[in-house]
Amino acid sequence: MFLAELLPAEQLQRIVLVDKCWPEVTAETAGAHQISWDHIHDGNWKVPLVTRKSNIKASREVKQLQKYVFGPAEQHGPVIMLAVHLCGALSCKAIAMFNDNPIIKLMLLKPCCLPSKQMLRSRRHPVEWSFPGYFFTATDVHKAISSEDMEWLPPQPTTRGVGSLNRKFSRWVKHLERAIDSSGDGVCKQTEKILVQPNYFQNEFIFAGRHCATHPDGGDAPEC
Repeated sequence: MFLAELLPAEQLQRIVLVDKCWPEVTAETAGAHQISWDHIHDGNWKVPLVTRKSNIKASREVKQLQKYVFGPAEQHGPVIMLAVHLCGALSCKAIAMFNDNPIIKLMLLKPCCLPSKQMLRSRRHPVEWSFPGYFFTATDVHKAISSEDMEWLPPQPTTRGVGSLNRKFSRWVKHLERAIDSSGDGVCKQTEKILVQPNYFQNEFIFAGRHCATHPDGGDAPEC
């Protein structure tokens, strides 16, 4: 919603707010366990805001997003996807959408938390995530930190006694970054640490873009 006021309205067609807890588009009011959309419908936003009730865990509903959101965007311009505070394995769903939809030119992913430990015992086998050119499991995320991990994880200060959890979260984020398919379309990707929670570890953001230019400061962050 803030972006609807901050971004240049002449360069955006609309902002689509996706959540499984929105009311159906035909509803008149939000139900008791749904997100109220009064502030969306009653606000005089510079950029039109549209709500879409979708559960991105369901492949059928992801296909609906491809048909009714990403598909029409082919006629109007590229898509920027903001995936903020996605719980657990929802981050994998966001990455799959980026990989599968070239119309998405820029993605900002803010993972929220580690996938549940119950995924270690799903159907007697750990849950697996497969992407073009990359594969990892829930065990890869939750196993004890090893000396091998320390070679590719950034140093983490111990915060409130959760140093090991800090490193597991960084390992989760690193797996997510590696899952982004960078084999074509000039895809670039980078994880940045942005301090938004000084007393906790959820401060890592993943940026990915297509047809990237060099970042002004010489880094590899997407500059699309």
